[in-house]
Amino acid sequence: MRRIPLDDIDRTAAALHASAEVPDDLRRTVGDVVAEVRRSGDAALRQYKRRFDGVDIGEPMAVPRAPLTAALERDTPEVADALRLAAANIRAYHERELPRARRETLAQGQVVGQEIVPLAAAGLYVPGGLADCPSAEAAMEFVNAFAPEHLELHVDEPGALLAKVRNAGAVFVGRHAATAVADYAAGTNHVLPTGGAARYAQGLSASVFVKRVAVMSLDATAAARLAPAAAAIAREEGYGTHALSAELRGGTDGDHSRE
Repeated sequence: MRRIPLDDIDRTAAALHASAEVPDDLRRTVGDVVAEVRRSGDAALRQYKRRFDGVDIGEPMAVPRAPLTAALERDTPEVADALRLAAANIRAYHERELPRARRETLAQGQVVGQEIVPLAAAGLYVPGGLADCPSAEAAMEFVNAFAPEHLELHVDEPGALLAKVRNAGAVFVGRHAATAVADYAAGTNHVLPTGGAARYAQGLSASVFVKRVAVMSLDATAAARLAPAAAAIAREEGYGTHALSAELRGGTDGDHSRE
């Protein structure tokens, strides 16, 4: 078992992150790949797939359904059933986290909400990575400083510790919650922030594939109630035209002396 000194938590976390830093030559290689993909698009992706994986990708790049179905049929019943179970759990988990369109009426009568619009395209990097993780049994202070990709809470009262976790890609709660189960079958996402990025980032989710569009609608009553406040703030910031537009729609005629 790897023991982690906790006499200087910040220095220990920094040292562990530094040990996993990407070498300069690899960083340059990846930078060249990214630049070429930006320049040449799908043609570059096909070139690198041929170079690194020895695979020629045809048109279209998406794998047709027929080969996928045939591949599933070639699997043993045990593996095929396991994949179907995992797929069902993944769908159920992510359908529940998908943001929803909504509307609600606030105090002055304005109707506000959001629409959820699918993105035309989303690019994902799914690393293979190594499964060499630091101990999750250290103090919560270290966990939050280190921001691990995976965190397993194998303790008697894991719920109490879960409430203290602020920085982790995914948390597996209780002695039976093995990382392998989450990775392959439970339904949660295995594409997680590495290298301490869990301090500010989260794992892949359905929200990556959509964007939120704010929506507001006003009737005459709500416009009249909100216009004075909107106009006052707009004039304070020096936007007299904004103030006037609020007043006109609200049916008021405010003091224009500061415009």
